[in-house]
Formats: sequence, structure tokens, C-alpha cells
Amino acid sequence: MKSFSKLVRKGIMLVVAVSAMVLIAGCGSSGGTTAGTSAPITAAAPAGSRQVAPAYSGTTMDGVAISSDAFAGKPTVLVFWASW
Repeated sequence: MKSFSKLVRKGIMLVVAVSAMVLIAGCGSSGGTTAGTSAPITAAAPAGSRQVAPAYSGTTMDGVAISSDAFAGKPTVLVFWASW
């Protein structure tokens, strides 16, 4: 019975060791590239050379109408989703 217990303990230790190695290998540096590409990471384009987002309008959850005109010249993050 003791030999079975030792075997189980060694098996658990092996699984933990392999899992730790896989985790460490996956957390390494990407070498300055973006995920899934070989292109180097570059800085964002200067503000004057960026394209303007298309106009939009919508309604908030409170029923208030909003449009992109209200946010002209301000940094804006637009988050939208569907719940079907």
C-alpha cells in the first residue's frame, strides 16, 4: 500500500512540474512582436495623422440621445454589444 501511495505522490509531483514548466514557457516575452504575427510592435501614429471615426448616434441606457458631435475633439471609447 505504501508503494502505491508513493507512486501517486510522484505522479502528482510530475504533473505539477510539467504544468509549471508549460506556464513559465507561455509567459515568456514575445520578442517585441504582436501575438500571431512577426511584425514588430510600433508606437501609435501621431494625432494629426489619424483618421476621424465615422459619425454615430444612439441612445444611452437611460434613454438619452447621444451623437458623436457631442464628443468632437475629445478622446472617446465606444463600446457596443448585442444581447441576442
